[in-house]
Amino acid sequence: MASETRQVAMAGEQERWYAEACARLDAERLKRLLLGLVDIPSPTGAERAASEFIVACMRERIGGARAFYQPINEETGNAIGELRGGGAALMLYAPIDTNLEGDADKDLPWAGHTMRRDMLAAAIADGDFVYGLCAANPKCMVATLV
Repeated sequence: MASETRQVAMAGEQERWYAEACARLDAERLKRLLLGLVDIPSPTGAERAASEFIVACMRERIGGARAFYQPINEETGNAIGELRGGGAALMLYAPIDTNLEGDADKDLPWAGHTMRRDMLAAAIADGDFVYGLCAANPKCMVATLV
């Protein structure tokens, strides 16, 4: 019985943490960041521009964060952000590459007969939804982490 009470109490505390985290989110700011990120083509091995965009966003939006670009070669590299605190270290990781080029000349016919809007490196906002190449995964996760 004591174990069940602790689980219920923890669940209540976790609900409070979740509510506090949600209250800190700015949906419009997140959408603008995602729109900008989706507009940058980032096929595997050519993620440099998208990574540099994320570094600039981290520098602009996260006070006290150290952000830098870590080149791997001329066309690709990592966006790294560090925010120091007093607790344990936590690494959040998200790939930024896309499964397609976002260009009909390069992606068709092997990706399909036509380029749907979710296959284009051109973001479209429709209410609360953002469409475009990898807007849902992985670029939404990257934007949310920032």
